[in-house]
Amino acid sequence: MKAELPYEKEAQQFHQDNPNVYKILTRLARQALGQGKRCGIRMLWEVMRWEMFLATTDKNSKFKLNDHYTSWYARYIMANEPDLQGFFNLRKQASQPDSGGDTVDDWIRSL
Repeated sequence: MKAELPYEKEAQQFHQDNPNVYKILTRLARQALGQGKRCGIRMLWEVMRWEMFLATTDKNSKFKLNDHYTSWYARYIMANEPDLQGFFNLRKQASQPDSGGDTVDDWIRSL
């Protein structure tokens, strides 16, 4: 059984409620990939935050991007987008044991 990432349930709910976040992140990742570049999920997260900030006209909007969801999105994107597999560098999660098989690859395969 895979170790759960911190904020995994919250990230999944956020993803379900905000499908455009995934679309924007994959678009940005593919733009970088198309130029032969790789980057971190945090860079894309901040670019997306900026784009959404400029596009939002509702001054009372409660939409927020929680930085804690970035590791979940990096793994989820790589697990679901064949052309983006291996695009992001991943760190071992604190919730993953030092041994016993719960590696990042195991987490991705379990999705």
